[in-house]
This record gives sequence, structure tokens and C-alpha cells, in this order.
Amino acid sequence: MAENAQPAEASDVTITHAHEEATRVDSNWDWEAGEKKIPVAEWRDRFQWVEEPYASPDGETVAAIVNVEEGEFSVCANGEAWENHFDKIWHLRFTLDGRAAALVSEGGEWTVAVDGRPWPVTFGELVTDMVFGPDGRSIAALAKEKDGWKIVVDGRVWRNTFDMAFTPVFAPAGGAVAVRMERKGRYGFALNDRLLDIAAEAAWDPQFSADGRHLLLRFVESGVYHRRVLPVSAISG
Repeated sequence: MAENAQPAEASDVTITHAHEEATRVDSNWDWEAGEKKIPVAEWRDRFQWVEEPYASPDGETVAAIVNVEEGEFSVCANGEAWENHFDKIWHLRFTLDGRAAALVSEGGEWTVAVDGRPWPVTFGELVTDMVFGPDGRSIAALAKEKDGWKIVVDGRVWRNTFDMAFTPVFAPAGGAVAVRMERKGRYGFALNDRLLDIAAEAAWDPQFSADGRHLLLRFVESGVYHRRVLPVSAISG
């Protein structure tokens, strides 16, 4: 987590995925020759302190976590602070469609806020591993409660709870989310909140095919390594 102290035609878009961020080069951006300047240094005169700034993929917005006053934090984007303030803000990033998203806490309850608007669900222990769908709109994260780990996608919580869960993986075209998880000392997988019948000694993150129609699973079960490819439609129904 960060300190407080991310559909278009293939010809139009190039997507490079990192562990927690993605960068999209889109023909719909403003490619007119010119320059935009935002005086971020001036923000230090308005707020008690300002964290490292982040720029949106299209370069139109630059934002930073700011300390508004004692115990109150916000995000300043292009010089405008979010209306909502929070006790803590971590891991500020931009979605692929240019919205600022961050992990936020208010009154000890954690959630994700997008452009200052928090998700309608909160969690008492932790929210982490925020990732962005390649459709530019969807966001997934892991949430921790006393009864275990949960998967949250766009503010909706999966029914299943896990002893451990790992960073969610989006299908290339969006619409499907897979996760590697652990229950009762065994590893398994879930797709769109549906559990697969696997209880492995070891497992690796699931991978989608380029068209999003198949899911690759890699795991060791009963001492045997498996490389299994399944149609997504057969799992998600």
C-alpha cells in the first residue's frame, strides 16, 4: 500500500499492465500540439503538506493526497480538492478513463473512493490490492474483515469469504474477474464469485486468454502439477 504518513478497438488502444497500474494510449486523447501547465508547487501554500503527485494516463489531470488540516485528508486534482475529507488516504492512482481513485478510511472503516465519492460498502480492517479493469471503468480490490478476506468489484462484495486472497485479475475485455485464494490450508480459484473444485498445495495467479474466453489455471494438487484451460462461459454459467 502507498504511504500516507488503473472497450476500445485494438487499433485505437495499447494497454500495458503492471501489478497495480495500467497505461492506455488512446487515439481519443487530445493530440493537438501544445502544452498544459498546472502549478503544483503552489498547493504547498494551501495545504499543511502535499504528497507525491500522480498524473492521469492522458496527462490531463495531476493529483496528490493533501493534508487539509489536522487528521483530515483529501485529494487535490488540478488545483481542486475533493469535497469529501477522510481520516486517511492511501494508494492514489488513476483509472484508465482518468478518474482519481484511492483507498480511504473514515472512522476506522476502509473503502475505495473514486473522484472523492466512496463506495457504499466499508470494511473494518483493511482494503488493499486495488486494480483497474482494462475497460477503463471497473475497479476491484481486496477487503479484510474479522471473518476473512473478501473480493469487491465496483463497490459490490462477493458472497464468498477466504482465509487469504490475492490480487484480482480482470479479463482483457472486462466483465470477468478471477482470483487465487486460500481456504483451510489449500489453494483454489474463483471466477465472478463462483468457486472452482480445486484444493491445491500450491497455485499461481489465474490468467485470461487475449480474447477473454478462456481461463488458464496452474496448480499442484495431490502432488501433481496441473495446467488447466477452461472456457469462461462454462464456469460463469
